[in-house]
Formats: sequence, structure tokens, C-alpha cells
Amino acid sequence: MNNEVYFLRLKTGEDIISEITTDDSTYTLLNPCKVLYLKGKNAGFISISLMQWVFGRICKDQVFDIAKSEVMTLTIPNKSLIEHYHDSVTHFNETESKSEVEYESLSDEEFSGEDVDEGLELIKKLLDIKTDKGSLH
Repeated sequence: MNNEVYFLRLKTGEDIISEITTDDSTYTLLNPCKVLYLKGKNAGFISISLMQWVFGRICKDQVFDIAKSEVMTLTIPNKSLIEHYHDSVTHFNETESKSEVEYESLSDEEFSGEDVDEGLELIKKLLDIKTDKGSLH
């Protein structure tokens, strides 16, 4: 496995497409993208979109090691998905080089536990996520 593009389904339920290298216990993901499944324009169809697994604005280096035990399945994607992956990675790299993010720190007085609770509730409503502790498959 030398920097070939693979599709992975992680134990977390995430689907990832990435270039991969490996050793005995670890996969090294280079430019991993999360696969998003969206409702298609026509009934019964889905659309596939890719987004950076970890946004380049959070960490510039898009290389991540994960334990092989965290991967449920691994396979080679079809040719059109590999092309879409390469186009997406090129786009992400071009976009990241053009933009900068400003970070600001909040003091304890400015950010309370109530703010966190309210923020989490808002995110849950926006994403319509069930909060039970079951695993995703």
C-alpha cells in the first residue's frame, strides 16, 4: 500500500477517502476527506460530497495516523470517486493558501458553562443529532 487512494469506514461511522501508507499497526492518512451523503435532486438518488476530515485551518499538516483497529473496512473506490478526491484535495489546498483565520481567546468571565450548554443545545438542534451513546455503523 503505497500512497494509493482508499475508502475507509471507521468504527465511529465516518466514511473517509484518503491516500494511505501503512505499517504493522497504523494507517497513515494523507489528505483525508470525509464522505458526505446528501439527498439528490431526484427521488431515490444521493449525491456524494467530500470535505476535509480535519480542516486545514485547524492544522496545516494533513497527515494523520490512526490505529488499524479503528478501521472497520478498507477498499479501493471507483475511478470517478478517486478523480473527485484528487480534484477536492487540489481545491482545498488552493483555498487554504488564500485565506487566514484569526483566533481569539476568551477569558473565564466572558465564557461560562451556561454558554457551553446553550451552544451544544443549538448545535444539536441545527444538526438534528440524537444524543444517545450508541455506536454508529
